[in-house]
Amino acid sequence: MTASLPATGADRGPVSPTVIHLVPHTHWDREWYEPFQVFRMRLVELVDELLDSMEADDRLAFTLDGQVATVDDYVEVRPAGRARIERLIAEGRLAIGPWQILMDEFLVSGETIVRNLQTGWHAAEALGAAMPVGYLPDMFGHVAQMPQILRRAGIGHAVVWRGVPAAIDRHAFAWRAPDGSEVRTEYLVGGYGNGAYLLAIPDRLADKVARYVEAGRAFYGNRSILAMYGTDHAVPSPRLAEIVADANARRDDIVVRIETLTRYIQPVIVAGDFNAPITAAELAPLAASFEEAFATIGVAPDDPRRQTCGSAAIDHVQTRGLATRACRVVEEAGDASDHRPVAADLAILPA
Repeated sequence: MTASLPATGADRGPVSPTVIHLVPHTHWDREWYEPFQVFRMRLVELVDELLDSMEADDRLAFTLDGQVATVDDYVEVRPAGRARIERLIAEGRLAIGPWQILMDEFLVSGETIVRNLQTGWHAAEALGAAMPVGYLPDMFGHVAQMPQILRRAGIGHAVVWRGVPAAIDRHAFAWRAPDGSEVRTEYLVGGYGNGAYLLAIPDRLADKVARYVEAGRAFYGNRSILAMYGTDHAVPSPRLAEIVADANARRDDIVVRIETLTRYIQPVIVAGDFNAPITAAELAPLAASFEEAFATIGVAPDDPRRQTCGSAAIDHVQTRGLATRACRVVEEAGDASDHRPVAADLAILPA
């Protein structure tokens, strides 16, 4: 694995509040210490419970392990469940694919890896959408050509745990193949179950998330933090959304958001005239979901350099999954408008 580290400039300046992106998921072995059919019946029970919970509470989201085989094995037993799965995918709350199965990269041929991705992608698209992330959470090492394979498939992101060199000391890095192809790669610090027990004691969740943020600071800096809430053959608590809402009510410096891996990974920009300073109460939900470009480069909310309309700072650039290289008010725009434009230099992470 060839990698390069992102610039430290992406982590300058505090972000308030810190966001924990909680990704409920399961890691599914089709056959392991029990035969396939035993695990399949456990899968059916898990997905039954999952679909019931998600239909009852639209705050829930789930990532189904990056392999479409989990859906195939389920709908063979529960054919009527396909429509329920398709609805949740259409709502953006259930992420599936892009692989057909999660293979061991060194036990199969290069052709098999390509066909596996091709088959899984088409199957996921037929259900509504494929997760545009090369999800590789539990492979025992990685082939050098994986970024090339992903890029040729139109996938610009990967997620890995094992097989990451010790030189990687950040949560995101550029993974480069021998032909020069690169993908932005998210390192699952602590493994694909790093947040599995974060909610184990709901009454102590507010304190536990604070410790989780502090423990991850070396890799995430002051940025938002990923927590993979799940482990082998696990289903999330049906009270997940309620527990998270209670934790958020207890703290104002940390916000927990339930998301799919797709939503966490994909870059987003929200910019314009918000008609209020970034510290306004009505913008709090936005601040909890995105990083503010000026704050990221160390410009405080009351800094005169932020003034875009007279002495008011009410025009903003909010991002997720992007590094802010520079951000400024364009003073030379003159008086063509009562608002001065904001120019931001952004880059896909890692910068």
